[in-house]
Amino acid sequence: MSLKNLDILFNPQRIAVIGANEDERSIGYHIFRNLIGKGFKGIVHPVNPDMGGVQGVEAYPTVSDIPHPVDLALVATEPQHLPAVLGDCGRKGVKGIAILAPDHAARIGRPSLIRDRIRQLSALYGCRVLGPNSLGFLRPAINLNASLYTKLPQKGHIAFISESGIFSTEFLEHAISKKVGFSYFISLGAKQDINIADTIDFLGGDGSTRAIFLLLRTINNGRRFMAAVRNFARTKPIVVVKPGRGGSYSLLADPHLPAMEDLIYEAVFKRAGCLRVDDILDLLSMVETIAKQNRPKGKRLMIISNSIAPTEMAIDALHAMGGVLAAPGPRTLAKIAAILPGQCDLSGRCEPHNPIYLLPDASAEDYRAAIENCLRDHEIDGLMVICTPFPGIAAKRIAEIIVTAVRNRPNIPLFSTWFGEKTIQDDIDFLNNYGIPTYYTPEQAVKSFMYMYRYDYNLKLLQETPDIIIRDFTPKLDVAKHIISGCLDRKRYTLHGDEAGEILRSYSIPVIDTIRADDEGEAVRAARHFGYPVAMKTDGGTSRGDAPENVLLQLESDQAVRQAYATLRDHLAEQSETAVIVQPMVVKRGYQLLIGAQKSVNFGTVISFGLGGKYYQAERDYAFGLPPLNQTLARRMMEETRIYPYLQQLGVLQGGLRALEEMLVRFSQLVIDLPQIGSIAINPLLLMAEGCLVRDVTMRIDDNLPKGYKWAQGDFCPLHLSIPPYPFKYEKNFSLADGTIVHIRPIRGEDEPALSRFFEALSEESVFFRFGQRRINMPHDHLARFCQVDYDRDLAFLAVVGGEEAIIGDVRLNRFPDLESAELSFTVADSWQGKRIGSLLMDFCIGVAKEIGLKTLLMEIMKSNTRMIRLGYRYGFSRTGEKDEEMEEMHLELG
Repeated sequence: MSLKNLDILFNPQRIAVIGANEDERSIGYHIFRNLIGKGFKGIVHPVNPDMGGVQGVEAYPTVSDIPHPVDLALVATEPQHLPAVLGDCGRKGVKGIAILAPDHAARIGRPSLIRDRIRQLSALYGCRVLGPNSLGFLRPAINLNASLYTKLPQKGHIAFISESGIFSTEFLEHAISKKVGFSYFISLGAKQDINIADTIDFLGGDGSTRAIFLLLRTINNGRRFMAAVRNFARTKPIVVVKPGRGGSYSLLADPHLPAMEDLIYEAVFKRAGCLRVDDILDLLSMVETIAKQNRPKGKRLMIISNSIAPTEMAIDALHAMGGVLAAPGPRTLAKIAAILPGQCDLSGRCEPHNPIYLLPDASAEDYRAAIENCLRDHEIDGLMVICTPFPGIAAKRIAEIIVTAVRNRPNIPLFSTWFGEKTIQDDIDFLNNYGIPTYYTPEQAVKSFMYMYRYDYNLKLLQETPDIIIRDFTPKLDVAKHIISGCLDRKRYTLHGDEAGEILRSYSIPVIDTIRADDEGEAVRAARHFGYPVAMKTDGGTSRGDAPENVLLQLESDQAVRQAYATLRDHLAEQSETAVIVQPMVVKRGYQLLIGAQKSVNFGTVISFGLGGKYYQAERDYAFGLPPLNQTLARRMMEETRIYPYLQQLGVLQGGLRALEEMLVRFSQLVIDLPQIGSIAINPLLLMAEGCLVRDVTMRIDDNLPKGYKWAQGDFCPLHLSIPPYPFKYEKNFSLADGTIVHIRPIRGEDEPALSRFFEALSEESVFFRFGQRRINMPHDHLARFCQVDYDRDLAFLAVVGGEEAIIGDVRLNRFPDLESAELSFTVADSWQGKRIGSLLMDFCIGVAKEIGLKTLLMEIMKSNTRMIRLGYRYGFSRTGEKDEEMEEMHLELG
């Protein structure tokens, strides 16, 4: 669903507590108690048919009896009363409902009745429902505690979303003790209506929220989750903790889920741009870190400490997570040496180094000298201060120095570990009050530093401009579809080896030649066709084809082929739909790899890559990625494996690795185009100096899909994918009056260099009309956002001309969260203005908007841009009003 009424639910003016009462053992008592006398300026009505008043406030028998509109209903009744209560709320016109009844599924005879009722409410009345089994939510900025939590944290800029009700109370207690503020604190409960994606979409558009933290157990709609996270992860850090790394890990887990399902989640989080942390302690630490610190620009950490053992622990943790010890500049070290003579590092050298080891009784001034000089050094990305109590040490003064130093030099984040929590608790509280994060262990401080670095690093990888490695690639889609249709007609869901090979060839993926033989004579003729020697193996459509008993190599005569055929047929005597195939012997040596695709329950088709051959299951060296893949994404997926860095070091394989990237991109397009495919396993794939060769492939059809499968999810995203692929259907050619052919197509990540040239060539006036300023400096990360779009959210098209596809126009449809309206904006190159390019782009975009079901188009136009305003009027746009003194808003109702 869209975000309709979510803002009213989370920012209500008038609340009804259904089930409010005087019994302190009931949840209704505590919910109502949390709302009154706590500074919330809205109005709260208790609803209880058996009481005239609750806690001194007049009560109403039902929500329908309240004589005013109600924005939010907090439901605290017994589960068996929920269907009737929900019906009353719908008829009353309540915009938001939070069902706080715990364990409703276990305490009601027909929990499906609640689910159906919630769906009816959403469809009929448009109300949004949080829960059931929710603990409610907190909105500190307006002093709203609409929950069962006993405390309201201070206001801040972090939003927390939890699928775990009870644990979130402990999380909140920890955050409050660390003086961490929140914009929202939300317990989702059973997610019968409002889900994770809805909440991320809402918080992503909330100006008071700067970071989002998620405690997840499951993701039911991978497509919605990916769209929501990808839309905001580049501007707001999204941090996730999700249990389940080991398969059957709890009584609540699906025992049939393989352990590799978690690797798919890992790939999902990386592709979406969010940061996954290992455990709850990491999540607690990261909430404090993001709330209080800037993100480091690299992974170089400087350590200042008065104790050897915790410093060694910090170094071990840093190296384990891929970080490095910073190498301070000589000026920094010289200044520290002048101030701290005689101080020795861990190796016993009495000169400043990293880590800087202060004596156990180091003075506050020693700390000041070390900290201030390190914070000035550009070779340092983060600073860690370890303070261990020692008789006479001035811990309070050291804390004050840290606060002052960070205020003066805030660009380098500082992470502090203070031991002896009970003896120096006041000093720790002092640091927390002034926004300096403190950690219980040096390892946790290091992990927080590295997590912050990884977030930025992952975003940079996603924003990397991919090379155009495949030009003029047109797969033979008809060939592949014909093969699949033939199998479906015969109700055969496992393809023969030669059929699977032909489908790969139709996507320009090189496959070893294969001939299927149904008798000895066919086998001999096939061998003669290839020329001796040959190989023969079984073809049962299973990965057992490479088992020793099913493969015979180096056959050099007709007689050897006949004997081999008889031997293999003996092995196949009890197997149906299995035959023998003949292949030429591959004499070239290469590294055996694996490429595969399979369908995940929550995220659709996923692609795998890793070490292949007979022992791939034992080695378990593989990574997962989500289609569509471009060159950059293909390489990043391969870099997740252990084998790839080794292969990169072999100079002779550089050409083969480039061919491997191309193959993965083509393979990605294959699984996009053919949703009927349930799984593919290419093993082994031979990687050689000159390229790649598929030696064996297994392919199965998903028998759960109908033969006439059509795209059915989102405007551009097929049902079997989580990320919409490039929408080829919106590539159109138009002819201008002078015969010039203008090609309009969706934008791609590879367009960044050309788009940069387009913006650089614009006149000051064109730049001002588009961006509201005379000059622009468009850095790489901004250009990446322009080019790397989610086609289901933000549509961007380019008008290009010529063989090199020079950009002459850029047009965008940016959808609003309601998914029913969008902002239209476009720019035409100065040399092409006055040639009806603007009209061409306007016609094109209005047509696309109608096709995808948009109801309203909006434009914000500089008042001085009279040509654009006239164009808007010509296409039926109406003046909405003045946004400010310089901008005018126009809108077009599409009907």
